[in-house]
Amino acid sequence: MLKIGILGGGNGAFAAAAHLGREGYQIRMYSPFEEELDSIIKEGGIALKGCLGEHFVKGIKVYKELAQAVKNTDIVMVVVPAIFHAQYARLLAPLFEEGQILFLNPGHSGGALEVKQVLKEQGLAAKITLIETNTLTYITRKTGYNEVTIFKVNNNVMFSALPACETPAVSPKIKELYPELTAADSVLETSLANFNAVMHPP
Repeated sequence: MLKIGILGGGNGAFAAAAHLGREGYQIRMYSPFEEELDSIIKEGGIALKGCLGEHFVKGIKVYKELAQAVKNTDIVMVVVPAIFHAQYARLLAPLFEEGQILFLNPGHSGGALEVKQVLKEQGLAAKITLIETNTLTYITRKTGYNEVTIFKVNNNVMFSALPACETPAVSPKIKELYPELTAADSVLETSLANFNAVMHPP
């Protein structure tokens, strides 16, 4: 099974960890705001509710150090507001290993373009694949201290690699996690199709 490092501690990160952990993937989590993930450590997992049923998802490993959370993982999934993309890119650049996938979930508008530029400026040495979705793969909310409710796993989400010619190579792994995702022509399409900016409540 794929090993996935999930970076973030909000609604989307909890949803991804609970959903993919329930599916049997090895999940590691990290947030610079350690209190966001304290409940997982204390309770031993995440309580999942909603469209996927009710489950208590165990086996999620929480790390205090970013390097430990991403080491030997297949996919590094960044599930944070866009204002933190560049910060994570700077921190991740020296940590990446050959063949890893950096998955911005979502990329928001221009996320992959910004991250690629930051990684270049930081002298990224490893060959990785950078992808983004046009919006979050879940409609979800944290509904308790250690509880996340997934109302829907979005079935109208697009993804693309940057450059787009790398999309076919990573599609099998991405669609293993999210079979409902469709490949976009490029990150220009995913960026311009960010309807979250219109539909997301404040």
